[in-house]
Parts: sequence; structure tokens; C-alpha cells
Amino acid sequence: MEFLKNQESAVMMTSLTPKQQEKIAAKAARAAEKEALKIAKSAEKEANKARKLADKMAKNAEKLAEKAAQFAMKTEEKRQRDMMKEEERIEKLNSKISKEDIVHFKETFGRGGNDDANDKREDIVIMMLNNRVPQEFLEYDVMWGILSQRVRDCVHNIITSEGITLMNHVEFVRAGGRGKHHDIEMIGDGKVQLKIEFKHGASEVVDTPQFVSPMKPSQYMTASFEDEYYNNYMPKIVENEPHLTVPEKDIYMKQIHSNEPKCMIDFQNKYYAGCERSSQFTNKDEDKGFYNKCNETSKTAIKEFLSRDDVELCHEALSTYFIKTQEKVYLMYKDGQFTSQRIDPNEFVIDSYVKEPENYRFVVKTKTGKKLHILLRWKNGNGVAFPAFQISLK
Repeated sequence: MEFLKNQESAVMMTSLTPKQQEKIAAKAARAAEKEALKIAKSAEKEANKARKLADKMAKNAEKLAEKAAQFAMKTEEKRQRDMMKEEERIEKLNSKISKEDIVHFKETFGRGGNDDANDKREDIVIMMLNNRVPQEFLEYDVMWGILSQRVRDCVHNIITSEGITLMNHVEFVRAGGRGKHHDIEMIGDGKVQLKIEFKHGASEVVDTPQFVSPMKPSQYMTASFEDEYYNNYMPKIVENEPHLTVPEKDIYMKQIHSNEPKCMIDFQNKYYAGCERSSQFTNKDEDKGFYNKCNETSKTAIKEFLSRDDVELCHEALSTYFIKTQEKVYLMYKDGQFTSQRIDPNEFVIDSYVKEPENYRFVVKTKTGKKLHILLRWKNGNGVAFPAFQISLK
């Protein structure tokens, strides 16, 4: 059939005049030229697309390389800053500790210097855990080396028992910031891997004077102790004290929950001037009389407050507090030995309680049968600063 068609076309062409044949040939040539031009344009268009895509990819690669370089530079700058900060922190920590401070692990200090002694012990423990005890200290007293090894062994056992994967580098630091319920943090891979509460003078949590001390105790009671104390007992404190005045109530309520409330600083100075165990003790009868008055007023206030029928313990809120604050390990020191203990917070869900106003406390029984003493007291001067609960396990 194809042969016949070609034959017919050939017959048709031979039947045309030369002029007609030339015209058909020219038309065919123009069509071929047009098709070739179309193909060439399409190829050029595709080539342009390819060039633009290549240019775009090259620019993107250049931008990514630039960003990667900037990130690497910032990372290195941050690393350098962190190293400088760490060196400064270590230098500052070391400057706070002297070789003679090992005495804080040999002696028990009176209340007047106990807070400072506890801070010093925590700094020393951090220094030991980071294995940064100066050679001078080690040569001064063998206890520096002995206790350093013992505390590191104890914490290593904690890490093993907790199933914590050891990082290439870990750092022990103080737990800073509000709302922290522990003293020391172990940092690894940029995260807190372990929270540690340090206790001196005990080998078990049950032996500690308190294992937790909630601030703002009135949030766990059905009435405000701070409000009651300000209204009915602060006026008694300033009686016959011409140099002391009761601060404005709104200022008092804002500042009283701290170690050294500004509005009570004159009260606090006079209080410790009359306290024999304080380094500020003057032995003046006037100061000793003020100290005794504050203590007696505080006892009366707490006893009378807890005796009120409308004062009850908000045990659900306090149980929640226990659960939130016990996600830590206790590291304890006594008689040259370090021990550790973790408390299951669910063991401290309160089941029942009774009030003991004469002992200034609530006595609590938990759902697991544990007994807690919840003492209402002042942390830094009776009747003067920082009302809080002192909670001990019995």
C-alpha cells in the first residue's frame, strides 16, 4: 500500500508543471525551516531553564555554605565564651574556698554560722566532684583527698544505679534560680542529668532536721499566719522600741519571705545582737531583752494561730508539693562517709493529720504509714524573717 501511495505521489508530481512543483518544494522547505526553528527555540528555552536552575542551586549552595560558616563561627564563639565563664566560675569558686575550710567537714557550727558553713560545704562538694581540689589543699590535709574520692565514688554509684549514661564530660554546678528544691546539678550534653540535695550530719533522710522546707506556709493552710502575725503581734514587738517602727503592711507581706527582708533589717540586726550564738552578739541587756521578746512573741503567735478552729492544713496542696519537689537524690555526709538516698514522692501523699499547737506543728500520717512533723517556724530570726514549714520524717 505504501508503495502504491508513493507511486501515486510521484505520478501527481510528474503531472504538475515545474512552477507548481517549485512552489510545493518551497512550501515544504519553509515548513521544515519553521519546525527546525521551533525545535531550536524549545532547546534554547530548556537550556535557559537549566542554566537558571544551576545558578539558583549554586546561589543556594553558597548561602548554605555561608550559613554553615556563620553557625560554626557562632558555635566556636559560644564555646569560647562558655569556657571563659567556666574558668571565671571555677576561679571564683576556688577563691571562696581556702585549704582551712576542710574544718567544715570535721566540726559542727552553731546556728549563727551554720548557713555560711552549709554554703561552704556545698561549694567544697562541687569542687571535689569536679576533681578540682588544688594540690596545695591536698598537701595541707589528707582529708581533702580522702573525702574527694569518697564523694566521687558515692555519686558514681548514684549514676550507675539511676541508669544514667555517662557523657564524655559532665560538670557539677550549683542549682541557681528561684523554685529550685535542690542544691547541686550534674550537667551533661547541655542538660541536667541529676539533681542533688546535700545534707550534712546525717546518713539517712530520717536523721536530717528537715528534708524539705516549703516557703510561704500560709498557702498550705486555710488562714494566713503572716497576716495574723502582722496585725496582732508586730505591734507587741515594737513596744518600748523607739528606734523600730512597724513597716507598711503591703511592703511587709511582699518582703517577709526572704532571709533578709529590707523592711525588717533593723529588727533583724537587733535580734542577732541579742543572740549569744550569733557573730553579731553584743552582750547588751537591751539587745538580749529584744531577742527574748521576739522568741516569746513568736512562740505565742504560732501556738495561738494553730489553736484556731479555722486553721487547717491544706493537705492536698502539700501532697502535690511533695511530689513536685522530691525528684532528686539526697547526698548525705556524716562522720567521714558519704551516703545517698532517693525518696519516692508518692510515699508522701497525706492521709490524715492532727494539730499540736503546744509543739507548734502538724503531725501527719501518709498513705504509706510514714509520720511527718510539719513545724511552723521562722528561718532567719523568730518573729523577724522568713516564715516557713520545717518538715521532718519520723
